[in-house]
Amino acid sequence: MEVNYDTIIRVLGPQGLRAQVREQEGLKEAFNWLVEELQRIAEVATPRKKANRGHGSPWWSVEVQEAQGEARRAERECKAAPSEHNKERLNQGLRALAATINKEKTKTWRTTMQKATHKTDLLWSLERWARCRSFAPPDPPKLPALTGPPGGQDLSTQKEKAEALARRFYPNPEADLSDIEDPDLLEQWVPKFNIEEKVTVGDVRAVLSKISPWKAPGEDHLPIGLLKACGRPLFKVLAVLTEACFRIGWFPEIFKRAKTVVLQKPGKEPSTYRTPGGYRPIALLPTVGKVIEALVAERITSAAEAYGLLPAEQMGNREHRSTEVAIRLVVAQVQEAWRQKATASLLQLDISGAFDTVNHTRLLATLRLQGYPQWVVLWVKAWLSNRVAILHFDGQKTEDIPVIAGVPQGSPLSPILFILYIASLYQALKTAHPLVSIVGFADDTNLLAFGKNPDANTQQLEKAWKTCLQWAGTRGMAFAAQKCELIHFNKGRRQWENPVALAHPGASGYSTVKPVESARFLGVWLDWKLSWRAHHQAVERKLKTQDFALSRIAAKTWGPSLSRAREVYVKCIRSAIAYGASSFHQPTAPRATGPKGPAKVLSKAQNRSLRIVVGAYKSAPIRCLETEAWVPPLDLYLNKRLADFEGRLQKQALQSGAGPEAERITTGHLITEACNKVYRSSDETHEGLTKAQSSLLSQARIGDIGLRDYLFRVKVPEVRTPYCECGRGRETVEHLVAWCPDPPLQRPWDGREIRSHRDLQTVLRGVGARSRRFVRKVLGWLMDSGRLLEYRLARRLELETVDGEG
Repeated sequence: MEVNYDTIIRVLGPQGLRAQVREQEGLKEAFNWLVEELQRIAEVATPRKKANRGHGSPWWSVEVQEAQGEARRAERECKAAPSEHNKERLNQGLRALAATINKEKTKTWRTTMQKATHKTDLLWSLERWARCRSFAPPDPPKLPALTGPPGGQDLSTQKEKAEALARRFYPNPEADLSDIEDPDLLEQWVPKFNIEEKVTVGDVRAVLSKISPWKAPGEDHLPIGLLKACGRPLFKVLAVLTEACFRIGWFPEIFKRAKTVVLQKPGKEPSTYRTPGGYRPIALLPTVGKVIEALVAERITSAAEAYGLLPAEQMGNREHRSTEVAIRLVVAQVQEAWRQKATASLLQLDISGAFDTVNHTRLLATLRLQGYPQWVVLWVKAWLSNRVAILHFDGQKTEDIPVIAGVPQGSPLSPILFILYIASLYQALKTAHPLVSIVGFADDTNLLAFGKNPDANTQQLEKAWKTCLQWAGTRGMAFAAQKCELIHFNKGRRQWENPVALAHPGASGYSTVKPVESARFLGVWLDWKLSWRAHHQAVERKLKTQDFALSRIAAKTWGPSLSRAREVYVKCIRSAIAYGASSFHQPTAPRATGPKGPAKVLSKAQNRSLRIVVGAYKSAPIRCLETEAWVPPLDLYLNKRLADFEGRLQKQALQSGAGPEAERITTGHLITEACNKVYRSSDETHEGLTKAQSSLLSQARIGDIGLRDYLFRVKVPEVRTPYCECGRGRETVEHLVAWCPDPPLQRPWDGREIRSHRDLQTVLRGVGARSRRFVRKVLGWLMDSGRLLEYRLARRLELETVDGEG
């Protein structure tokens, strides 16, 4: 988006808004005026994108049009005189048209992939499409008719669907609030700590810097990028208005409207899409309101951490905690239980609609009990009240739907409020069941029981489950027993089969949960022996999609540049491989012959991807692929990842930045920077090269290239000799470039420039700016020589693209 900064400063200005507001009515008018001004600025400085009114296929060209004309003429002649000759001519025309369309589609796709080298947003949108959507059928233009009540008709109208979806997305569960003495917050209370109401320009700037600029906005159509572009004048206005909101405990009504887009949940059975459970709401909130919410969230979070209001076992939405820390905690406790000759059992709980069922009265009472100042609690009360949602689906939108319960997902304030809300569950469990360990990540709650045998564990888990039900009854929440999973961890040869009986609310029966061999836990798969076999099998299944995505956007002779293809691999595929390595990876010993454990299996996935990134043949040695792509062996990368994880765990002890440990970390940082410098210098060799040129360069360096010497060595049937047509030596890159007396094309360089094997290696390695320029001549000559058939189409498309741009 292009923004005219001069227009923004002129229209808004540092004095363009009445900042002195002391009452709610004046503050309301100020926010309304601010939104109107921002929308006017957007109209003046950034014109709206024109509506999509349809467009021609990007692959349509003059050649396609001519082939279509020939096919249509043949069709008319065949209809007028249906002879064998005319029928054959029609078939030829149709085949020619299909071939021309396929050719133009290929050309357009490969040209688009090449443009992605210089357009980062295009590259990642294509990567996401290839990974998530290219293999899936398109979403239907409308939601299918939803299954109606038993004995009733299906819900087919937009109104009927909206009512069913609203009941699913915005429930209003009952909760036992009898223990709350002042539910309306009419009485004063003494806070246990103070939180400053003052908001500065620096606070607003810091919050905006953490928010992605071009996420979809709400009904006001004002993206965060526009707010950032407005700069200090807007920051000053927002600071004054936000501070006034804090002072009077109020939140603007215009920011409580959520534009909610209804999307399918991917990978479900077709029958699931006939129910509201097959869809998820994506709430788009006004961006100015999200800035205010983020400022409150930072204050509430800082106080919660400073005064110990959050349980240590809660790993979600907290600094220095992550899913990998939670995984390590569970694994370490199980292994310690085994060392103590004890057993461990994990019960994963599921809270139905966790965020959507938060009771507002209970949440406010929780904040008050935890000691938050009155202005914070009253502001949160105003923020929660009178919220509405507007569902968007089937090309239409619904009327306003009141949201009675829950905290809006998509708001930066909701995560911290939820983990404060659920903190009392952790305290109740620790008090009543000291031998049960709790590990949580936001709404994911997991109970880990220890005992002499699995029977003892199941008894503890059943009692802890009843405590969870009692807590849920006072919050209006529900634990779904049918979605809970149980694992008995065991080092023996036989898996324990002791089930756990989970009581239903109100003593109305039990649900029996049988133990499973493996279960998904925060993104990794834990099996009952902690062998990680189930995890690396799941990763391999996932990598089939990841590899498919990489192969769709990059190949040997087309696609984005090598550095961009490497970036896709490192950020998407390798990160998927390495997730959870802090728990499952076995560090490689200094003199070990290769990786061990899951890394040994997962290394094959890296090798497959690197062949696509580098554009090399299957016979290319693995170490050569890693060198060309500047990607270390997977086990060494996982070693580093594990070491970094351990370093983060020790970070709190190293805040002083002194001592031998801190010195080792500093030394490691310097070594990493030195390695990155070497990579940047090697990457300069490929700078400005197309994917086909980079692939050819890598093949020439490795030696496995489509010339006779290599093809004869790998026993290609059609190649009967490894020697060049001149008969003077084996057909290799060095022979053709430097020694062949009868080259397929005249060399566009002086023969004295490459006189030895060392000279050729200097050129291919790009040592110096002159060599990097010279290597382009060599690569272009090899492509035009006709000896490398796989590069003919790539060279022709490259020349056609250059001619078209010219």
